[in-house]
Amino acid sequence: MKAAERACKRITDGIELLASDADVFEAFRIANRAMALAARQRNPERYRDGAVPRWRLFQLAFVLVNLPSLSDPTHPERQLNTGTADLLFFPTGGGKTEAYLGVIAF
Repeated sequence: MKAAERACKRITDGIELLASDADVFEAFRIANRAMALAARQRNPERYRDGAVPRWRLFQLAFVLVNLPSLSDPTHPERQLNTGTADLLFFPTGGGKTEAYLGVIAF
């Protein structure tokens, strides 16, 4: 339960950062546009007739949980030997690559 509460707090922190920091919000918007463009190029047939790329819930949570430490080089989660590393374990084809790329795009 403590790990789930910590994850929830980290996601909430990411959402609050988007709401309070214009630069972070703009970087998030640019990353989303880049990810949508890549999805449309990779699978154009999937996005015909007005369909739009969408994040899977775990992918969006993974991006949000990492926003505070990505946007602040002094964030405690980035400190050597005391930092946090998040690992996604999901079956092949589940969307791990897009989650990691979303973080990279940000």
